[in-house]
Amino acid sequence: MRVAFSLIGHKGWTGGSHYLRNLLAALHEVSRGAIEPYLFVGTNKMSEIDLVSPYISRIIPDKSFTEWSLPWIMRQALRRITDNDPVAENLCRQHGIDVVFHSGLFGTKFKIPCVNWLADFQHLHLPDMFTRKERENRSAIYKAFALQSKRLVVSSETAKKDFETFFRGYSVPVDVLRFVALVPSNVYEQNPRYIVSQYKVPDKFFYLPNQFWKHKNHAVVIEALKLIKKQNRKVFVVCTGNEHDYRNPDYIGFLKREASANKLADQIAFLGLIPMEHVYMFMRQSVSVLNPSFFEGWSTTVEETKSLGKKMILSDIPVHREQDPDGGTYFDPQAPEDLADKMGQVWDTTPPGPDYSSEEKARSMLMKRMCLFGETFVDIIRKVVP
Repeated sequence: MRVAFSLIGHKGWTGGSHYLRNLLAALHEVSRGAIEPYLFVGTNKMSEIDLVSPYISRIIPDKSFTEWSLPWIMRQALRRITDNDPVAENLCRQHGIDVVFHSGLFGTKFKIPCVNWLADFQHLHLPDMFTRKERENRSAIYKAFALQSKRLVVSSETAKKDFETFFRGYSVPVDVLRFVALVPSNVYEQNPRYIVSQYKVPDKFFYLPNQFWKHKNHAVVIEALKLIKKQNRKVFVVCTGNEHDYRNPDYIGFLKREASANKLADQIAFLGLIPMEHVYMFMRQSVSVLNPSFFEGWSTTVEETKSLGKKMILSDIPVHREQDPDGGTYFDPQAPEDLADKMGQVWDTTPPGPDYSSEEKARSMLMKRMCLFGETFVDIIRKVVP
């Protein structure tokens, strides 16, 4: 069976790229050729496929998938007029595609079965993070997916309940596909302390690897550090990730000004975007990984930490409870005093560096978890095309 994919995510949102890589890697482990992934990609995106290309049976570059090119514009215009995408449909037929997974809006008259992924419903839970037009556009896309799809996929039971609450009246079946983060085995061959030392930060630290989007709630960490400083104690936090939030472009500037004004330079470091292989090293060297986020569809940070066997301090939100990382410590994301208390406890009782026993346990479970992820996807596809 041939399943068509397209690139998910972009430079401003790496979560989509990692979702696709993890899904294709899991599929590679379990399908054993029963499912052949094909990738439809714009000709201008060929430099962005390295993350997923090892798991693709065939890559189909086509100008009609190049955003804002003339063929792409004509495709979109034709879809709006006919409620179908004959260009994409012909491409699928030429390559014997049986199912399309999250490759775009094709219209309700598109004849190839489609399964689409809804990442989350943040725009409805946290409307202040979006403009009115953004909220309306995102809901419109979700409704279009619901109308054209044979099935929808979400990443958590929480998200499934959100769909049933916010999009009542749509009869499309919704499946929960909890993604798992693949961690390369060679990360255990490196000395994390050596990598971390190159960034001129202390050997002992908490690690927060989220993008600097306002809902990721870095601000509560700053507030917690203020409280810890008032107690004449000292901990250190390392933050990495994309520093640009198009919705709140001054957010990173605000965080840095707060840190500077409260003389926290010796307690927090902002390193920006770093290579993924270094992210794993910071996770392993840290005393604990932090995720203070107000909202997640299914947190990639939590899944990567689980796959590495590292302990976490994370916000007490439904999705994090559903992800249930081993030994997770939960705090109220609105309460910096709660976070300060939890950070102090972990700092006093946890040495820096890898916990080899926990890592070994996580490694032994990773392939089983990846296979369950892949098998669940295969089961969903077989519901569409037996």
